[in-house]
Amino acid sequence: MQRVDYNLNSKMKIFGKGSFTRTNGTQSAPQFAGDKETHPFLDQSYTYVIGHTWAISANMVNQAEYGETFENYSFPDSFNPTGITQYGSNIGGNGVGGTIMSGPYSSAVNAQGRTFPVPIAKDDLSWNKGKHSLTFGGTFKWETPDGYTILDYNEPSIGLGGNIEGLGGPTPNPLRPSDLNSDSADTADYDAAFALALGRYASSGATFNYGASGSLLPQGTGSIAKDRFYETEIYAGDTWKLTPSLTISYGVRWQNYTVPYDTAGIESIPTMNFNQFFGARLAQSAAGQTGNLAVPFVSYVLGGKANSAPGYFKPVNHNFAPRFAFAYSPDADKKTVINGGAGIIYDHTVVNSVLYQAEHTRICFRPARMSRLERPAIQWGRWRRIQDSAGSTTLLLRRRRPRRSPRPTHPS
Repeated sequence: MQRVDYNLNSKMKIFGKGSFTRTNGTQSAPQFAGDKETHPFLDQSYTYVIGHTWAISANMVNQAEYGETFENYSFPDSFNPTGITQYGSNIGGNGVGGTIMSGPYSSAVNAQGRTFPVPIAKDDLSWNKGKHSLTFGGTFKWETPDGYTILDYNEPSIGLGGNIEGLGGPTPNPLRPSDLNSDSADTADYDAAFALALGRYASSGATFNYGASGSLLPQGTGSIAKDRFYETEIYAGDTWKLTPSLTISYGVRWQNYTVPYDTAGIESIPTMNFNQFFGARLAQSAAGQTGNLAVPFVSYVLGGKANSAPGYFKPVNHNFAPRFAFAYSPDADKKTVINGGAGIIYDHTVVNSVLYQAEHTRICFRPARMSRLERPAIQWGRWRRIQDSAGSTTLLLRRRRPRRSPRPTHPS
């Protein structure tokens, strides 16, 4: 970290301060000895601020600052020989959810990176006037975080699983060696190894990403988020020395945090909020109703400013936070000071966590498919855009049942 101060003249001075980080580390070790670096961690964050202090008069001082905190984290996958098909830990399935061996390479699923710039402009004015110490000021932030998460891969499972949990058949089973221990643990291990040696595909899962228009994106390219929101705070306050024994302090702060939105329109919102859904559940329980239609389905539509639609939540534009405090020293005892105060404080939102979760779920833009390869599975087709008479746009995902195929196929 470095800091420089400079006096422009007798009434003005400026300063500058900054720091940066350059980290090239390891997020996790390679799968096997001899593998190339697979999961690095890169940090190229920095921060800086410049400030100007102006003594306007003997009783008035203004301080202005401009700066930025820029977080730049990256957790890429730099060694991915199998491309868009990830085997991970799905090798040698034992039929009950486990495996008998690890995959050939470390999984590339969930590689991610993000930048989070927080620029800020700030100004504070102090004015001593008689018995009053007045303060005015505010801050403004325009935040444009972006990031990527790569989850759109094929993930087949090889070995037992799907609709086959073991070799089964008569006892003794001709597929097992005659001298194999009959203990269930030993036969389970042999069955899993046998199915693995055959190269049997038990199931195939796949995740896809769609663009805002409903077009299918190439697998392995990940989901990219480009968000934007603004934070504004303005305040005014006064410390008033009413008497030599009594001082009061009062003021008000206005906070306005806008609703984040994805600038590319990769944003979806539910048509029913939590209170509505929970109310429907209470009514359903009180009426003793059961079944798939006892509670309304929760559906999702395009949301956010880029789609000319409502956002993640409703904006609140009336967050005024008044405060009042006093300090009193009784005339009879100058060694005692009685303090008290009250105020309203609006906490900073957890918007960063909300955006992170929204990027990972991507409802409407990241459907997944899991197929047991012994029977026809439901495959998801293309999005269909529907617009009603009021101009509201909805994306619906059609589904179709594929033809039975004797060989495993993978979505491309």
